Formats: sequence, structure tokens, C-alpha cells
Amino acid sequence: NQGYSVREALDFLKSVGGLLENFEEPTADFDDWSQLRDLTNATFSTHCADPRLVGGIKNIDAVVAAVDYLGGPSEAVRADSVYYRLGLDFWIRSYREFGIGWAAMVHADTARRPKSRPSQCLIDLNEFDIIDLEGWYPKDGKATIPERARGLGVEVDWPLVTRLSQAYEKRKSGR
Repeated sequence: NQGYSVREALDFLKSVGGLLENFEEPTADFDDWSQLRDLTNATFSTHCADPRLVGGIKNIDAVVAAVDYLGGPSEAVRADSVYYRLGLDFWIRSYREFGIGWAAMVHADTARRPKSRPSQCLIDLNEFDIIDLEGWYPKDGKATIPERARGLGVEVDWPLVTRLSQAYEKRKSGR
């Protein structure tokens, strides 16, 4: 993200030979994206989720934001409708998933308008899930809310949270 010059971004796009579906913040300057747009068929997304900022930038195709950054599942759904009115696509960004955040993502993603592509899914990258994830894992490329879910639909594994907290405190104190 924002790590390339225009030339480097073009070289990267050429090296992946059209396999990249979307280029996330290829350069630090939105104005550079005009040059890239003129020379490629790439689409561009940003993590800048402020509609007042992204709405006036013609080279952005999509916003990629996290549910917690937007204020929770309901606010993510509201933001999606704002981006839609601005002509922008919206994908939910996946990160820091320990189960609770994953459940919030799934709730927000199932409640919003039809998507042109799935949101990110990095649930398997965590060593520890602090909730019982039975029924939450994606199947056939889709995540659904388990029928047993009430509210957010998660059950926290408090013994694991306690063990992880103790491990953190031990590591922090150097013991």
C-alpha cells in the first residue's frame, strides 16, 4: 500500500499479467492513479473510509475498511449505502480476527447490498480464536451466520482468554 512510484506500479502490474483483480493504494498520491488508469485496466481501492474525502477523487473504485474502524456492523452497512451513492464499491477489510471481529464482519457483510466480490477472509491466520467458531467458517466460498446465533452469536472461550491474558502479562513482565 502506497509503496510504489507510478513506474514501479506499472512494472508490478505487468509482472502479474492481469491476475490482479484490484490494486490497493498503489502509490501514496491519488493523482498518480490517473496516470495508472490511462495506462492499465486496473481498478483501485483505498483504506481511506471518509466519504467526504474519497467521494471527490475520481480514480477510486472501492473503499476497503474494517468493521470496527467504521463503528460496528450497523455503521458498516450505513457506510456501504453512502459509498454506493458515491459510485464506489465497498469491501470489508479482514484483520485482527479472534472470532468476535469475524462474527461482526459476517453480520455486516450479509446485511448490506449485493456485492461485486466477496470481502476478505483471513480467519485461518490466527493461532487462537477466543470464541467457539463452529458454524462460522466459510463453506463453498461463503460465510453464514449459524442458526443458533443470538445477538452477535458468539460464545467467548473465557478459559482461553484467561490463559492468553496470563501469557501476555508474563511476557510483558519478562518472567
